[in-house]
Amino acid sequence: MDIYQTENECDFSSEITDNVCNDSSFNNYDDVVGAGEDQQLQVLLNSAGHAYIAMIMSDSQLLLIECPFKVGSDPLKEVFLQESRRLTILWKNNDERNGVVDVSSLLDGDDIYFFAIYKNAKIRVWSAVQKKALVTTSVSSLTANADPIDADTFGVKTSLTDDSIIVTFLVQMKDEAVFFVTRFVNDSFDVLINHSLANKRVMDFMNLQSAKEDERCILWVITREAFDPNSKVSTFQPYLLWRCLMKMDGFAAWEKVQPAVNDQCLDELRFAFPKTLNAIKHRIFNGECYSFDVVKRALQVACKRGPLISVSYNDWSSLLTYVDDYVNSGHFVQSYLTPEDTSSLLVLNLVTNSSTKASALKFYESLLRYCDEFQEAGLQPLGLWCSPSLDLIGVIQQCRFTIFQKGDAQMKTIIRTTACGDALHRCFVAANKFFKNEERITKIFNDDEQLVLLSDFNENYEHLCYIIRRFAEHSPIDEVQLNPVHSDCVKASFTAGFLSILLRHRLLRRFKFANLIMGMTKLFLKLTTNVSKLSKSQAFSKNLQERTASQGLWETITRTHDSTIHQISNNYRIMWSSLSYRLTKQHHRLSQDGSHRLTVGQALFQLGPHLVRRLDAYISHSEANDGGSSSSSSETKPLYEAESEYTTLIREIIDGSIVSLWPESTLLTLPYFLADKGYAEALSNYCHDNEPFISELAFAFRLYQGIAYCIQGDFDRSYEAFNEVLRSIRDYDDAFNIAISRLLKEPIENNRARSHSIAEYLKLIMDIFRIYNGPMHALRVGKLIMAYADAEDPILSKVYTDLFKLYLTVNDFNEAVSMIRKNPSMDERVRCLRELISTMILKLEHRNLVLLDYGELDDTVAEILEQECLASFLKWDSPVYQVAFSFYSLRYLYAQAARLFIFYSFRLSTEAQTKAILEKRCTVLATAVGAVQCTDQVEGLAFELIGAPSQPNNSAQQPQLIRQIYPHDLCSTLSKQDYNVIIRGEKSPPIEGVIIDADYLRREHLKVEARLHLLEKYQSLRNPPTMPNEIASECVQYKLFDYAFTIIRTFDLDVYNLLEAVAYECIYMDHEDQQDQLELEARLDSYSNEIGELTKEIRRARVCPNIALPEWVTTNRQFVDNAQHYTMKPHWKILHGYLKYTLQMDKTNTKAIRVVAHKFLEYSKPLPDWLAQLYNENNFGDMIFSYVEFGEYDTAFDIIDEFLEQQIKVVATEQEKYECLIPFTQIEQLIVRAENSADESNFEERITSTQNKVFKILDNFSNFTKAASMLN
Repeated sequence: MDIYQTENECDFSSEITDNVCNDSSFNNYDDVVGAGEDQQLQVLLNSAGHAYIAMIMSDSQLLLIECPFKVGSDPLKEVFLQESRRLTILWKNNDERNGVVDVSSLLDGDDIYFFAIYKNAKIRVWSAVQKKALVTTSVSSLTANADPIDADTFGVKTSLTDDSIIVTFLVQMKDEAVFFVTRFVNDSFDVLINHSLANKRVMDFMNLQSAKEDERCILWVITREAFDPNSKVSTFQPYLLWRCLMKMDGFAAWEKVQPAVNDQCLDELRFAFPKTLNAIKHRIFNGECYSFDVVKRALQVACKRGPLISVSYNDWSSLLTYVDDYVNSGHFVQSYLTPEDTSSLLVLNLVTNSSTKASALKFYESLLRYCDEFQEAGLQPLGLWCSPSLDLIGVIQQCRFTIFQKGDAQMKTIIRTTACGDALHRCFVAANKFFKNEERITKIFNDDEQLVLLSDFNENYEHLCYIIRRFAEHSPIDEVQLNPVHSDCVKASFTAGFLSILLRHRLLRRFKFANLIMGMTKLFLKLTTNVSKLSKSQAFSKNLQERTASQGLWETITRTHDSTIHQISNNYRIMWSSLSYRLTKQHHRLSQDGSHRLTVGQALFQLGPHLVRRLDAYISHSEANDGGSSSSSSETKPLYEAESEYTTLIREIIDGSIVSLWPESTLLTLPYFLADKGYAEALSNYCHDNEPFISELAFAFRLYQGIAYCIQGDFDRSYEAFNEVLRSIRDYDDAFNIAISRLLKEPIENNRARSHSIAEYLKLIMDIFRIYNGPMHALRVGKLIMAYADAEDPILSKVYTDLFKLYLTVNDFNEAVSMIRKNPSMDERVRCLRELISTMILKLEHRNLVLLDYGELDDTVAEILEQECLASFLKWDSPVYQVAFSFYSLRYLYAQAARLFIFYSFRLSTEAQTKAILEKRCTVLATAVGAVQCTDQVEGLAFELIGAPSQPNNSAQQPQLIRQIYPHDLCSTLSKQDYNVIIRGEKSPPIEGVIIDADYLRREHLKVEARLHLLEKYQSLRNPPTMPNEIASECVQYKLFDYAFTIIRTFDLDVYNLLEAVAYECIYMDHEDQQDQLELEARLDSYSNEIGELTKEIRRARVCPNIALPEWVTTNRQFVDNAQHYTMKPHWKILHGYLKYTLQMDKTNTKAIRVVAHKFLEYSKPLPDWLAQLYNENNFGDMIFSYVEFGEYDTAFDIIDEFLEQQIKVVATEQEKYECLIPFTQIEQLIVRAENSADESNFEERITSTQNKVFKILDNFSNFTKAASMLN
């Protein structure tokens, strides 16, 4: 924003401007009026909500458009407002004479009036409701002269007062602009005031009602201005703003408002920047004099490069960084160094520092010129704007808008108490020249001018001394009562920017005013010295006595107030420069909301509204008078005009901000805000500007200076600054304790704060170091706290907590645990342990977490770990479970470790059973089995699971938390556990729940492992079964025979399907081997007889097929007994192992052998020798029956014959002791089946032979029995 002043109200009435984006424009109404284009429009709403739009078209016709409240299917109503129904051709021929020039609208009751003025000086008042002209008159009727008026153009504006309609007409002539302020009453215009503005071309005007009783209205006017080539100011604004206060008695006077671009020109900024280069840089990059686009375009031209780097809009910091980089680049050297310097650079590689500064000044002067040229194009005024509710008025331009602001009431009051305004003005102008010319009086004034100027000083020395004294006494003090601002509008970007620029403008003006006063004092002394050296002329002798008296009073005043004014001036400069500092991105907290593009002043009002205070001048002066602080305070009481609530708020905030932000205030509000928000560079600059510190604020400033160093990362200097302040703790320092209280967010009453201890101060410093990533220095401060603090100090608990966090930050976990154990607060211990565990798990410090010595806190750590494991948000693969298990195992708490992993296994069962989940479950269950086995087996450790274990379910109703399935109503060694550890004794009561012991866990592990292998076998995505019988069936299907057999044994299932499947695979492999062998034999037999039989045998041995074993043979080796049957084929060993272990489980169950044998007989394959032997040894009769059932009569007869031959020998040996174990039923069935077979004739001899053998055995046994009985 910019600020500019009115000429006739000294230096304290002002307007402000703000840069705005020129991206929006009014839409024309081509969709309404066809091909027409509008030049001007007026829009108003009546009480019914209907909108009426009056548009001046490009052909100067007046079009009225009526828009209903609710948009329906009916089109908008369009009416051309014409007084007579002439032919169109006549209208067009008379267009130049009858066209509309300007129109203004006004709502009066339910009707809307449109006041239109025409090129032929006609005035018509149109009714929007009646759509006809109510009044028709001419401009000449407003004047006493009835002759036609020769005017270039006309204008009309309306305003509404409490009792009438005010209509203002503009008659623009060649040499002047005449305004007629009229009252529209009874369909006629009553002229109230007419006033002219000579030699000006009006671009826009506005008539506003005045709040003063003696003023009728205030007329605001924009006039076009031409550039003055003799002007010493490089900036130019192509318009001027005027205002005219029209009194009730008819008096009116024009006041010219100085152009806004002159507000921060170099002439003004040199007061704040002694060096021209700094003033130029501030003017270009302060974001107020020029828009961002203008500076960016100017840089592109001045840097003589291609397109600039891409920077976000309004990011002034990046733009300034780019310029600094360019000035330090080789491209700048080639473009802006003089030819002599360039030659020196090429030859000697050396350029003097003065040459570099001169080149930089040349570059910035060129950049400033480009900015002025580009900015000038955007300063064209679009019109006046006003906000009656906010009581604001200004000018809208193409690149920004201005806001008129009333002046500094306090400074006006000081000036108005003096007389001789013209002489006073001459003295200030002379002081300004004297100050700008580095106080060289002979350079700007000759001898005669010095005599005249000294005469002015002598004539007005009393008034000048009064001003000096009044200005020195106006310094803000802490005792003034300030009130907080209870308004959210302060945080709004518009109000924050408005307050910022208005406050900085006021500070800059007061700073300049203070410099002018100091310049006057020095100028008077210089004049006195110089004039004394001149020849004593008559004029000099006449004024000698008067000069001597004035000099004595002047010296008295200057001795009394010179240092005060100098300090006031310096304070205004510090405040202005600090609030004008543009923030940059802080590395410790990157700003994503664009706050780094703000100035400190904008940030203060927008981000720190709780620090903003308002000052009611009337209350403050009343309190001052009541307290008797100044006998003349009533003389300087500021006078304020009637104003809106918003204007009052702005004024009181500005007055209050000057007091609260005063650098000598013990509150030190501005450095606190900068420290709180972390704006290190701005805080460091502010502290540097205040050096040397005054004694009352030295320690507080040193504290803020240390904070600035800390934010910037210079921890050594920061620690040094904090350490210097330490000695001031014992002696109460008001400003220092207020600073500590504000940093601790403690309330401050009556600008006083409580006294703080050394421990509290060091705790604050430790927090600052910790916040800004200085852990090592924070640890040093923490050790100091433990040295200074008492054992009962409640702050120790927080200190130990902070030290723990610091040690945790630097990964010193042993010291962190030590701080936890020393902390006197148990609650803090638990909180710190939680943070320690979560942090170490996050940092993957699992091993260190388990190995740390927690001492008496072991149980607390265990409980925290289990609570973490029970958390519903914990992921299934979280390392917390493993950490907790390791924690228990390392401390030999195997029961707790087993219980934890049992819970973990059930937790995993609630997840979708993917491969990763199943693998994890396998590992967890196996580990749980190991933990259970590590317990004392004599005690019989087991777990009782309350309720039924969860079964995997894919439905959405399945509970996800294992804690919801297993209640916590049983006692446990630790709180909130799902399982109860039971030590089984001899007299232990029976257990009603499900016992979870090692066998249970093994069974669960077996199922999960089998499901995992099934998942690997699946060709498509599917879930393995969960029931044991289904798992075994699937394992058989996918040839996982070992898993199937293990599940069958474990869960006591039928093994017959497994044996059938394995037998089939074995038969199939033998069949394939046999086919390969037959093919080989056939090929060998086909050879000619030329080769001998020996050669054939050799080839047969060489080409014997070596077929690779299938996967199921190589993987299912768990039950193979390699110690027996060395010659047995590998696949037969698998089947043999299953049969062997099956018979070991139940020796009487020979069905398993029968199932295998039937599978062989089914495919007409002979039983292997080992199988036949096994079958014969376990159930010979069943084997005979199996052969008979499958029609293998020959084989059955062979086996029976062999058996009977053996029995004949046994009978002969054992005689009467022989046990008749002959399978008569099976032999009988065999004989019957053989007799009924188709080829009965082939079995007659074998039937007879078998019968004879049976009879022989029976006869021999009978004979031996009888003989034995006879002997007995």
